[in-house]
Amino acid sequence: MKYLIFILILLSFQLKISAQNFDNINVDIDKLEFNTGLSEISCDYFDGSLFYFQNKKAIKRYSQYYDLFSLDSSSLNKSSGDNNKVSLTKQLTIVTDYHEGPCHIDEINNKIYITISSLSKSDMKREKKLHTLESNRLRLLEGDFNNGIISNLQEFSFNNPAYNIAHATYSNATKRLYFASSMPGGNGGSDIFYCTKNPDGTWGLPINIGKRVNSSENEMFPQVKNGVLFFATNGQKKQVGKDLDIYYIKESDFLTESPKPLEELNSSYDDYAICFTDDPSTFEGYLTSNRDNSFSENDDIYHFDIKNVVIEKTYDLFAQVKNNEVFMKKGNATLLDEFNNKLATVAIDDKRMFYFPKLEKGKKYKMSYSDDLITRNFSVPVNNYYPTVNETFNIESDAIYKDTLLVNTVTVLVEKLDSTEKLIAKVDTVTPIKKEEPKIVKLDPKVLIKDTAILATVKKEPKIEVKVKKEPAVVTTEVIKFDKKETFENIYFAFDSYTIYPYSKDKLDKLIAYMKSTDAKYLVLEAFTDSRGSSSYNEKLSVKRALACREYLLANGITEDQIRYTGFGEKKLVNECGNGVDCPESQHKLNRRIEFTVIY
Repeated sequence: MKYLIFILILLSFQLKISAQNFDNINVDIDKLEFNTGLSEISCDYFDGSLFYFQNKKAIKRYSQYYDLFSLDSSSLNKSSGDNNKVSLTKQLTIVTDYHEGPCHIDEINNKIYITISSLSKSDMKREKKLHTLESNRLRLLEGDFNNGIISNLQEFSFNNPAYNIAHATYSNATKRLYFASSMPGGNGGSDIFYCTKNPDGTWGLPINIGKRVNSSENEMFPQVKNGVLFFATNGQKKQVGKDLDIYYIKESDFLTESPKPLEELNSSYDDYAICFTDDPSTFEGYLTSNRDNSFSENDDIYHFDIKNVVIEKTYDLFAQVKNNEVFMKKGNATLLDEFNNKLATVAIDDKRMFYFPKLEKGKKYKMSYSDDLITRNFSVPVNNYYPTVNETFNIESDAIYKDTLLVNTVTVLVEKLDSTEKLIAKVDTVTPIKKEEPKIVKLDPKVLIKDTAILATVKKEPKIEVKVKKEPAVVTTEVIKFDKKETFENIYFAFDSYTIYPYSKDKLDKLIAYMKSTDAKYLVLEAFTDSRGSSSYNEKLSVKRALACREYLLANGITEDQIRYTGFGEKKLVNECGNGVDCPESQHKLNRRIEFTVIY
């Protein structure tokens, strides 16, 4: 293998936890039949297929440029299996003079991270003439991956043509993107870094995982399995020779422990690019090696199955709580079991985290957070495999509430009105509830790669069977979760009218004063009519009554985001005055109302 050279910074987040033990294991390892006379390098396994990259045929015996492929597992042990490979490179660009690979797929978030060349073909030729090209410099792309199709590719935030950033892998347990790099400040050669994703979707600054892991030589091809980081290195202290070997260390131990070799997989040749199957309960997977080959440049992929792995039965939970994308800086958290028995109470630390050690894997837990203003309960996801889990709980969306209320969405309500009715009811001031668009990260122009051919419109590989993705159904209601609610006195309307009576405004003024004096989250307006007239007419009339009331509230200091409203027409009569029933006006009036509910 021609080494792809890369680097460091500083680890600021220390965890303490025990995890898998690989000291007394048995390993079965076999060379796959699909390997060819070219080099094949493993990178990931997803949805029944092995993802790998293979060097291009060239006049020279081996090319330094690779293409990226996937191959169904049913073809891995067939001598003709290489013929069935599916090109991912063709999805990236119509230009094929670049290097692509490795890639990593984050199956939980449907993301893909791809390593490609940093320099264009002309740039490489120029630097070769100037004798300044030390390696095939690399950069990362991140994009979406659905049904075998790559889309929305963009540059990784810290790409720089002056050095390598490559070999990314994502840990869903710690929310970290690990990668290899030769950026300034490292120990020499290639080091392993990680970035953590910020609440706004951007990446935090690269953090070097430390001198216990990174050496003066090369550390590369990181891969995470159940809270353990595996990587290839040729610079560890007790390592014999300069060939690449596979080492491992728990994600929690970068500052306190030294990595160990996975001796049962390593040979006296290059062994690297380890990856694992999707099954979290096993340590079965693939690695790349040039063992048993006539030429050291010829790399092949091997299947392995690690048996007798000792998996400890406890894990550590690190929890953060945020409100409107802002992490809480103070407060206490209480850990409870599924029967609400209190197990431990801790205060937030200087990293805005709550730490609960030695939780039992597979067990259900709850966490209660409180400060001077807020108390919220959360359900902790069951963990069976990870030795360390980082969870972020959102006060608004993740809390466990005692009850729910369904309210029709603004868009559905106003569509019931014609253009004239919308004008009269001032619907133009209604702000539909929209999903916040993700932030687009803009790179420093000095860092951007000039050649953007690789980011061209995605080309679909003809052999890929594209599954038709169903469009999500239109959401017609908003689910409001709450622990407490209060009801207030109704206001009433004249027949076939949505004008607010003067004495009703007095009631609304008292309600407005109450809303301003409390920490209530929503004021819900439910508008109704009597049964006279058609049901469609009455439904629109109820919406106009809700809108009229909304306008009064807005004009007197209640904010748009505090108000939720819906119109039921004649659907919820408070008496027996339905169609065909002879009722006095005093009884009909009771149905021409708006009911108010204050939600906490």
